[in-house]
Amino acid sequence: MSEVYQEIFEKYFDDAESHQKQAYAMGLDHVYDESEEDALGGDEEDALSPFEEWERDAVNAEFLDDEINDLKSHPLQQKAQNLAIEALELMGENMNDSAMRLCSHLLQVATKLAGALNGDNEEFEQESGFILASLKRCLHWQNDALCACQELLSQCDNREEEEALHKIRASIFEIREQLTEMRREFKQN
Repeated sequence: MSEVYQEIFEKYFDDAESHQKQAYAMGLDHVYDESEEDALGGDEEDALSPFEEWERDAVNAEFLDDEINDLKSHPLQQKAQNLAIEALELMGENMNDSAMRLCSHLLQVATKLAGALNGDNEEFEQESGFILASLKRCLHWQNDALCACQELLSQCDNREEEEALHKIRASIFEIREQLTEMRREFKQN
């Protein structure tokens, strides 16, 4: 099926009506017609004015913000996220290879911890294998971030930036220690 779709996709790629032709060729034209009606809002008489669209989008955005704010954020994840933001702000536009590695590894840690630790505590018991694997990956990224931070410190000639990098390095060690301790706790349970 995927090979057929690939052939159809390549055949109609440059066509202005490519989506309709692809749907028809795959036998999904009825689905495309329904989704097109939904996207248009049904009848044209029901079309929203630009202000009404903006108002609808603002309400939806507010709802999503409330949903996101209701999520439980683990303190270790929040700490990792704040550290990544701090590193990004420090490096600013002075992104060399070491700075990019530092920031990207810290962002990976924050993201992976969000996926593994944020949510209900009931999930922790069910997903301990996943959490252990995620924490192990985070430890590797923390080690790589430490190496990148050390490289930046050896290249640094600005006193303020050097102090900020020492603070980031200390925070990386602190988070790394907490990750190690959390792994020990999960292994014991």
